[in-house]
Amino acid sequence: MSSFSDIGIIVDELKSGNQKTTCPKCSKNRTKKNDPCLSANVTEGIFLCHHCGWKGSIKSTKKSSNGSSKQSIVAIYDYPNESEKLLYQSVRFHPKSFSHRRPDGNGGWIWDLDNVRRIPYRLPELISSSGIIYIPGGEKDVENLVKHNLTSTTNSGGEGNWKPEFNKYLQGRVVVVLEDNDDKGRKHGRVISKSLFGTASSIKIIRFEEMPNGNDVSDYLIDHTIENLLEKVNKTPLFTGSYSEYFGETKSETDKDYSESQNDCDDDKTQTQLLIDFTPGWELFRTPDGELFITFPREGHEETRPIKSKEIRLLLISLFFHQYGKPPSTQALTDTRSLLEAKAQYGNNEHPVFIRIADLNGNLYLDLCNSHWEVVEITPCGWTIIPNPPVKFIRSSSMKELPHPMQGGSAKLLRPFLNLDQDQWKLVVGFLIACLRTKGPFPILCVQGEQGSGKSFFCRLIKSLIDPSKALLKTLPTNERDLVITAKNNWILAFDNLSGLKPGTSDALCRLSTGGGLAIRELYTNDDEIVFDSQRGQVLNGIDDIATRADLRDRALVINLPVIPKEERKDEESILNKFYESSPSILGGLLDGVSAALKNIKSVHLESLPRMADFAKWVTAAEPGLGWDPESFMDAYQKNRSSSIEIGLESDPIAQALIDLIQDVGDWIGTSTELLEALEHKVSEKIVRSKQWPQAANQLSKRLNRLAPVLREVGLNVELGINKEKRRRLIKINQNKENT
Repeated sequence: MSSFSDIGIIVDELKSGNQKTTCPKCSKNRTKKNDPCLSANVTEGIFLCHHCGWKGSIKSTKKSSNGSSKQSIVAIYDYPNESEKLLYQSVRFHPKSFSHRRPDGNGGWIWDLDNVRRIPYRLPELISSSGIIYIPGGEKDVENLVKHNLTSTTNSGGEGNWKPEFNKYLQGRVVVVLEDNDDKGRKHGRVISKSLFGTASSIKIIRFEEMPNGNDVSDYLIDHTIENLLEKVNKTPLFTGSYSEYFGETKSETDKDYSESQNDCDDDKTQTQLLIDFTPGWELFRTPDGELFITFPREGHEETRPIKSKEIRLLLISLFFHQYGKPPSTQALTDTRSLLEAKAQYGNNEHPVFIRIADLNGNLYLDLCNSHWEVVEITPCGWTIIPNPPVKFIRSSSMKELPHPMQGGSAKLLRPFLNLDQDQWKLVVGFLIACLRTKGPFPILCVQGEQGSGKSFFCRLIKSLIDPSKALLKTLPTNERDLVITAKNNWILAFDNLSGLKPGTSDALCRLSTGGGLAIRELYTNDDEIVFDSQRGQVLNGIDDIATRADLRDRALVINLPVIPKEERKDEESILNKFYESSPSILGGLLDGVSAALKNIKSVHLESLPRMADFAKWVTAAEPGLGWDPESFMDAYQKNRSSSIEIGLESDPIAQALIDLIQDVGDWIGTSTELLEALEHKVSEKIVRSKQWPQAANQLSKRLNRLAPVLREVGLNVELGINKEKRRRLIKINQNKENT
């Protein structure tokens, strides 16, 4: 083909620039047959239909009447990808114009970029570099800068065509944008600075206003040295987000021209498509539990958020507004997030997400929750603070920052702030060490004491050491939905001022401690279910005994606080000031213990395993890092368990009646009905009529199932369901001589 008319495109080829006309491919089949849906650039010999997407170039075969080429190639710029495979070329012609071509796989070229991924110029060099990145208006300028040993890149297609998907290659980098001294150059500076703001660590925009109109950095370097350019860069202030304010402008003609040209170039895209254009550098993925997330670059680090989150919605609105000067429609936002969810759900990426604590390849990671997204990496050899963790952390809006831990710290610095004896202090430190790993079982720290013993203050200190938040203590949720929400947004759950636990609530806390999962119906649906199958450390406080049910008490570390005498009381502010001063050292000491636990866990062997065996082994493995004597934690733990069991049995009328019965009759066998009748003779009529006493045989069986592990600790073996005769289920109780 030699002209647009050869392929059916009707334009005035004697005029230069852009023209709009009908499309020979689709217009005849459309309702609006005369709609000028095709744009043709007569100067560059390229065309694009905004309706059907047909596009191409006549430049490669455009001939004059005498058979010679109207245009000759003067430069070819390669665009290789990350692995240095050539994706396409930008071809410069004389008279000055550009076109693009891609390899056809047979040694030839196809003069379009259909379905070809766009990339920045000189991408391999960009990725391998570490210094300042210079972004001029064209490839020729890049090559001139490279000659002066400056790392440089740009985009194909001219000024203003920087793609949001290029931003990921500039994450955390120092960027200098070099404008040509004309309106197109201003457009170049505006588009790139707005697109990279918040992704690059810093941005400067350089103008060459001392040069003639239309000159660029290559022209500048003809009459100036590279040192002059670098000095100009050093004197230029950092870009702060507003292009007009950066140059002391109000609303210039450049702003107006840019806005109009931006609208023109995006006429063929819906707002949803424009929003999706911001996301190619974002990682969409699902978790093993089926939740959908996005990881995106931001201010030199990466953040991970749920696709449905408020943060993603506001981010999309902000990006759209900065690029186009107006917010997107509600429908466009809804459609965009639905599309992102579909890509995450049915894509190939699946990763776990973590809150506060993560694990990977035998190492642990503690999220410090600071603005730099730093984490502590804990290995068997020690710990260090690192940026850009290899795991995906999520953060709730209530989470607060941890201080930088101090090397050479000690957990012993915690003890002056706790009104505890040596054994109880070790239990509290053991609880903290347990909470510095991702997998349970996690103990439940039950803090008890009368009014004036400092229970709430004690619990706030404990939680703030590992998982500080805006509200350190909360009221215990009354239903499983609220409990799941609290667990999903906190690593350590701390509930204040408990007065007795309902059976269902007690069971839910047990499942959070050792696993088992909590399931709730997803909001606004009838059949979709959210399953929370993670474990959490918990801190509970109250005046009365909290762990009255045997299964909860079996998971508990019970701390009884003495009353603080009036003459020894101090104001909270002064204590907190000293505590916050000591926190980095305390945290550093705890991390030393965790590192030791990672190193020693496989070599730990306990003579007898308690109910929370994994917890006991983990803290025992940490003892060398904490400076404790071997198995000193197990001594304290066993004493606490024995004391808790005794208190639990004393407060349970069934357990006390059963112990009295066996002391009188020795071993016993019979039905649950017979046992209930026998036990009623061991208690008062008042107790029989109370809510604590089972009113039916089947209720007694359920109580015995829960009491069996605790009774076994004091030498009573309870076996249910022994069939001696048909249709009879018997209960057998005998004494274990070794424990009595």
